[in-house]
Amino acid sequence: YFTDDTTGYAAGESGVIMKTLDAGATWGTLTTGITDILFNVFFVDDTTGFACGNSGRIIKTTDAGTTWTTLTTGTSTRFYDVYFSDVNNGIAVGSWGNYMKTIDGGATWTSPTSPSGENMFNIRNTGGVLLILCGGGEILRSTNNGSTWTTINTGFNDNYVAHINANGVGFCGGDAVLHKTTDYGASWFLIKGS
Repeated sequence: YFTDDTTGYAAGESGVIMKTLDAGATWGTLTTGITDILFNVFFVDDTTGFACGNSGRIIKTTDAGTTWTTLTTGTSTRFYDVYFSDVNNGIAVGSWGNYMKTIDGGATWTSPTSPSGENMFNIRNTGGVLLILCGGGEILRSTNNGSTWTTINTGFNDNYVAHINANGVGFCGGDAVLHKTTDYGASWFLIKGS
């Protein structure tokens, strides 16, 4: 995850978060205090970031990764991704419908009704549209920052990652398939796979 053209972060095995200050030419390892896998990292701004992983773990930094604090989520279910619209309001998603929200920067987390019972792998925000890419061919779409969700079914394959540009054109990929959208994820059509 890049916060600007040169500063980026990557999460991985054994609680490792790496940071680059030169657009990826070199990387240094940050100390997180975590030994479990971390799946994703997300920064709200240049200093405030979150990472998530196994065992219901979400960690937070407010100093660009120099120090990390473990947040209490109240679950031991795996988180695959975390997204914040600002320093207070966030969503975390994970295994088998694990869906949690915070309105206080991660100090407390609630479990509203999950919009899916599938694994939720990835959250993307483009043009004011939130997408959650899920197992079983599901893509969840929200135009009100996650207050309500519409389910779009793209088939049977898991959807792992998506990118949509400022014009609403984008792609999502999964298990040997590639889908395209031209309307910010409201509809998808298969361009590769079956």
